[in-house]
Amino acid sequence: MAIIVFSVVPVFLIAVVVIVLVVAGIKVESAEGGKDVIKNVYVYLVLFATLMMVIGGSVASFMAIADIIAPAPYYQSFEDYKRWGAEKPYPESSIGQENLEQQLSEEELRIRYDKMV
Repeated sequence: MAIIVFSVVPVFLIAVVVIVLVVAGIKVESAEGGKDVIKNVYVYLVLFATLMMVIGGSVASFMAIADIIAPAPYYQSFEDYKRWGAEKPYPESSIGQENLEQQLSEEELRIRYDKMV
């Protein structure tokens, strides 16, 4: 829901600004040659969009370089490993095994966790 709001609202605001500027250009057209005003509005909108893309790309590049130089550490606790990291047998990968519901003991999980770390 939030993604839709954050992606639709800017587009809607830009559309409203373009409509207002075009209407202003049409009103001025009768007095001072509106084609020049509309052309200027178009040029400024393109320049603004280009500026926003350059700023966004620069920020994204800087963040990517910062993540490569100093990545955020991730530590998985034993409790998380026990909950999510325990290997569960799947029927398609364990054809020929008699016991699909084999559970690992606490010590076996600890040994595997220590090997992973």
